[in-house]
Amino acid sequence: MPGVTTLEFPGPLLAPMNVRAITEAGVQRLLSLADDAGLLAPPPDYTSEADQLVADAPNTVVTISAAGATFSHSAYALGLMGDDGTGGDDESTPARRTLFGFVHALEDLAAVVGAENLGEEAIDRPTEFRLQSYAVTEGDLASFDPAPTIVDWPASTGLDLAAAAECARVSADAAGAIFADADQNTVFRQGDALYRLAVAAVLPGDRPC
Repeated sequence: MPGVTTLEFPGPLLAPMNVRAITEAGVQRLLSLADDAGLLAPPPDYTSEADQLVADAPNTVVTISAAGATFSHSAYALGLMGDDGTGGDDESTPARRTLFGFVHALEDLAAVVGAENLGEEAIDRPTEFRLQSYAVTEGDLASFDPAPTIVDWPASTGLDLAAAAECARVSADAAGAIFADADQNTVFRQGDALYRLAVAAVLPGDRPC
């Protein structure tokens, strides 16, 4: 789950992520909730008028692996069609309302599985990161406010940023320190090229690039 961070710009390049342990009994309660919601089955059609009316909204993705099968449910702009932009009751289809209800319930995980089935929250210490690079020019940097910080990309990472336009992975040992020191306004220089990076921790079950 996302960790606590300060409200400032530019914020950290790498958003903190909290993790906690869950018992087998807790896992079974989650699976029961998912089964009741019909999520342990191939996904239904989650399309709605939000696909045309809401621009640049995220996809909500729920992926569940159980009993040798994996089911992935993805809905665009889920819960954003209400008057306040936060209500699932205004979703246009039963499938979207059900998925929203499941996701909303997980916001209070202790209430769903029981606090006794959860460990203490701790900051995740990833061993690997995935990233995407975006080439920028000196002209692009002139529009940054505040002005960006330009940092040389370490050759010791062994990663060519020009080859990371889609996706790449790098170990925490190789790049963890430079990511920890960077913020959202940091630009990385490799040779004569400049890049902005989108970076996230690799989580269990993430697909390889």
